[in-house]
Amino acid sequence: MKMINPIAFEMFGIEVYWYGITYALGFIFSYFFIKHYLKYLKINEEMFDDMFFYFMFFSVIGGRIFEIVFYNFSYYFSNPLKVFYVWEGGMSIHGGIFFGFLTLYYYSKKYKVDVLKLTDVFVIPASLFLAFGRLANFINQELVGVVTSSKLGVVFPMVDDKVRYPTQLFESVKNMVVFQVLFYLDNFKKLKSGMITAWFLILYSFGRFFIDFLRTADVNLGIISMGQLLSLVSGVVGVWLFVKAYK
Repeated sequence: MKMINPIAFEMFGIEVYWYGITYALGFIFSYFFIKHYLKYLKINEEMFDDMFFYFMFFSVIGGRIFEIVFYNFSYYFSNPLKVFYVWEGGMSIHGGIFFGFLTLYYYSKKYKVDVLKLTDVFVIPASLFLAFGRLANFINQELVGVVTSSKLGVVFPMVDDKVRYPTQLFESVKNMVVFQVLFYLDNFKKLKSGMITAWFLILYSFGRFFIDFLRTADVNLGIISMGQLLSLVSGVVGVWLFVKAYK
């Protein structure tokens, strides 16, 4: 398989990466998707624009902070300017989820909206957004899988000449399935507030946990990786929320 160049095109001497394009598409899709729920959330467009901007802003900030703290602290400590090079990749999804939830909690208090109603709406497009992000990881040839003899294997020339699992694509497909499940539950099932958020955390987290056994660990903690540990934590939170919402 011939790999795609991480740089999509160059304009006025500026290199535009596929990574940035996929994130932009994710932002646009999420914005228009959630706008359909404004009457349900009982907020106006101006309130939504303010909330959406800061949700995305702090999700990116949170993803970067978790990446630095939990995965590559020594690298960023030695190269502090690289902290701002978000177009080159290096985002922790768990950090984005955590900071995104904190932002929605703040706005739920500000606008007097049930926080679980907000999270139930936001996690649906977020799951597809995450699928776009994993496609960007594949193009960037980062977060590669372990060496394999499977026919599913791919050579990532920017990494080495070994055949590895394209775990980014596995994750992307998984996230697309999560989106379909959440979309179905939202449109065809009458659920209590918090249930869609719970399903998102459960399906995303435990799916990520098992796929990561095929992935090269960024930070190895013994039998599991840092990503798997954070996935277990978010998955347990999802189970707790499911039980709480069900009762």
